[in-house]
Amino acid sequence: MLIAEVNGTTLHYTDQGEGLPIVFVHGIGATLEMWKPQIDKFAGRNRVIAIDARGVGKSGKLRGWTRIVERQTRDLACLLEKLGIGKAVLCGVSYGGVFVQRFALDYPNLCQAVAIIDSYSTTRPQNIREWLWLINVYLGSALPPIYCLSGGCPP
Repeated sequence: MLIAEVNGTTLHYTDQGEGLPIVFVHGIGATLEMWKPQIDKFAGRNRVIAIDARGVGKSGKLRGWTRIVERQTRDLACLLEKLGIGKAVLCGVSYGGVFVQRFALDYPNLCQAVAIIDSYSTTRPQNIREWLWLINVYLGSALPPIYCLSGGCPP
């Protein structure tokens, strides 16, 4: 288990292989473990890094509800600097895709390329149905999704 002190928090990550760096960013409700098959596959020819974003898994706690994505992407920028990585390919799924988009906008000089999989472009809810869905996701409810109670499914 690798832990780095970055940007006022701790970041749990993996770092395997050599070559062009690829960074994998998980979706909501997941950790870097979701990327194990990809880590195993790509580490044979690339340097593969996967992170638990701040507030997830073995990384430091998420404090506050503002500028979450911006703080999380800054954590990764600090980690890449600490690891001596000038540019990387970033791959994110679901919320990880939002993360990668924000990272690419804020740190284009650190991006060799991006891959965004099954994602969306913002975490800002546009209506009450999306607010209820997002609350359900953040609470990790074991109950039936509350967005179903509001008469719809997330977009």
